[in-house]
Amino acid sequence: MNILRHDEIRDENENQQLLRGTNILIAEDDEHIREFLTFYLESCGATVSSAENGLESFLKALDGKFNVILMDLNLPVMNGVSSIKKMRAAGYVGPVIAMSANDEKSKSLECLQGGFDDFVSKPFDLDLVVKKLVYWKNNLLKSELRVLH
Repeated sequence: MNILRHDEIRDENENQQLLRGTNILIAEDDEHIREFLTFYLESCGATVSSAENGLESFLKALDGKFNVILMDLNLPVMNGVSSIKKMRAAGYVGPVIAMSANDEKSKSLECLQGGFDDFVSKPFDLDLVVKKLVYWKNNLLKSELRVLH
């Protein structure tokens, strides 16, 4: 028999509040990863939409009101780097976090120079993903500066 302790219940309730009011777009072609992230982020209170390829993510980003976008780099139809470049050229200023199985520092630097705001590597540290989403939801300074240029 497994009995939950009071502090475990409190932590679960806190998790449900972490991303409340946050609209997130997940651009990921792997259905299992997409569904897993959707389930987890929704359990933290987020509203989640998804895209299966880079073109779809580009169109949804321009059409939707997302606080943060999580985008895989190796998307079909249009890869993540091409998609972010088109988004930025079209005036999208919201924060976009790159996701990749390649966790080399050079890859994260390349992403930041290419228009992404942040980087997470696969396999995911879910606590880190949520912390980054909360950060970018609450600290849009870099995105706001993009509007001024």
